[in-house]
Amino acid sequence: MFLGRFSGEYALAPGAEELLEALGRRHIPAGVVSNNRPAARGELDRLGIGSCFACVVLSEEVGLYKPDPRILELACRQLELSPGRGVYVGDHPFDVLCAHGAGMAALWLPPNPFFRLPAGERPPEHTAGSLRQAGELLLGSGPL
Repeated sequence: MFLGRFSGEYALAPGAEELLEALGRRHIPAGVVSNNRPAARGELDRLGIGSCFACVVLSEEVGLYKPDPRILELACRQLELSPGRGVYVGDHPFDVLCAHGAGMAALWLPPNPFFRLPAGERPPEHTAGSLRQAGELLLGSGPL
């Protein structure tokens, strides 16, 4: 949902606000799971999207790091959601590995065409080139 521009500065990814609004209108809970430090919470608030998430699980706070699936399992417990009913959206191969390890579907948004999954790993259920396309895959082809 947000992009690191350089150390300590983040900006919303194109389409993030629209996707979060569409999820909210449909009462679909969203969470953040990130290999990040606690300051990321402040960045979510600074960007005006902190209240859009029903849970925020940060690796430095919980001592779990992707691709360890326990970090997603923790988020699912906080969301009161069975992992098999969730979809994890991520931009790194670790995100796909983590989702599959937790029994979740993965929607991968690779930041460039050179990112690859490790050989022999199961591919993501969905791949998107943008958050708008991710929203269409998650919510159907109607307008976000």
